Amino acid sequence: MRAGADARQRLGIILSAISVGGYLIFMMLMAFAPDWLARSTGGGAVNRGLYWGFAYAMLTIALMVIFVWRRTHEGRGNGDAS
Repeated sequence: MRAGADARQRLGIILSAISVGGYLIFMMLMAFAPDWLARSTGGGAVNRGLYWGFAYAMLTIALMVIFVWRRTHEGRGNGDAS
C-alpha cells in the first residue's frame, strides 16, 4: 500500500515539474522575447504567442489525463481498489 502511495507521489511530482517547466519557458519567452512571440505565423492574424499558450494548455491537460489514467488503472488485476 505504501509503495503505491510513493509511486503516486513521485508521479505527481514529475508531472508537476514538467508543467512548471513549461510554464517557466512560456513566461521567459514572454519576458525576454516578446517581439518573437508577437510575430504572426504565415502572414496571418495569429501570432506565435497564441500557439505557445495553446500548446501549454494542451500540455497541462495531457499531464492531468496521464495522472488520472494512471491513478484509476493502478492496482487493477490484483484486487487493490485504493
